[in-house]
Amino acid sequence: MRQSEAVHERLLVELRASLCRPTMFFSCAADQELGYLRTLGLLCFVDEREPALEAEREHLERVGARHPSNLINGVTNALRLVMPDVERFPDEAASVYAEVAHRLGYLSVERTVEREALASMHAHFDESRFGRNWTAADVEQVLGTPSFKVGSGEVLGYTSGHPEDAWLFFDIPERGGLVRSVRWYQHSLDAGLRLTPHGRTLTRRGEAQPKFELGPEWKRAHLRLVKNEP
Repeated sequence: MRQSEAVHERLLVELRASLCRPTMFFSCAADQELGYLRTLGLLCFVDEREPALEAEREHLERVGARHPSNLINGVTNALRLVMPDVERFPDEAASVYAEVAHRLGYLSVERTVEREALASMHAHFDESRFGRNWTAADVEQVLGTPSFKVGSGEVLGYTSGHPEDAWLFFDIPERGGLVRSVRWYQHSLDAGLRLTPHGRTLTRRGEAQPKFELGPEWKRAHLRLVKNEP
């Protein structure tokens, strides 16, 4: 029988591979997110760190990266809420879990950037600076080699390496194509999402955590039903 160390190492290898190439491992968003949570859950179980994973899930909900909290594919759903005209988000969802895995210590990165630079990096790619479109080569020329790359298209992720600092992501739906969006979850997905000119031709901008108001018709019907209950 294999020792727990061997199982632990195998889980790390599988996690990294599935984060790098999510479409090779998962057929749908629900399978993808359940797969990541299962692998991270097993790693945390072996290491007796279950509360750390629960804290990460709560953090995702707090910054709007996973919404609603009771939805299996909540990370994908949050992305769909802010970019409603995009059909699929396998690479983007993988990048969110890559950040989680790195904070938990289960994913190594190619390089880190100075933590003071993250906010200025995001400001540099604010919507006011998107007067032209950007390619992956343009991003790397300014910011250097990504900390981590995801997917069949490309998501370029940059991190300072400090757990309290959010990653900065550049979403490129097609390999060799143009950047569609920039994501930074330091405060929230809503506050940190930027669409490029190319991105604005692909999707409208939505709200990650919409606030639903119950209309008077629903309220009247509900009150009537409650009133008529025996």
